This record gives sequence, C-alpha cells and structure tokens, in this order.
Amino acid sequence: MQVEELLEYLRDNADKIVGDILRGKYKPNPVLRVEIPKDNKKKRKLGIPTVADRVI
Repeated sequence: MQVEELLEYLRDNADKIVGDILRGKYKPNPVLRVEIPKDNKKKRKLGIPTVADRVI
C-alpha cells in the first residue's frame, strides 16, 4: 500500500481496526526485512513496518 492510499484504507476499516485494538486483538502485519550495508563491509538487518502499522 502506498502512503496516498492510507487514508481511504483507514476510513474503510476504522471500525474493525479500533475494535481489534480495544479488544487487544490487533496484530500488526509482518515486517519487511532488508539488509543495508555498513561501512565495515558487513550488513545490518532493518525491519520496515507497513504504512498502516506505522500510523496505528
């Protein structure tokens, strides 16, 4: 999902999202794992959450 699509998604799913949060049943989506290079030639793992999970 692109950032531009987020507002419409949140409007369409607000009742379910808020209900899940209040019941303690909200589960974030899996995080995208990428490796980024470091100065010492090694790589560092970086987790990127979905756009919706960042806002929530």
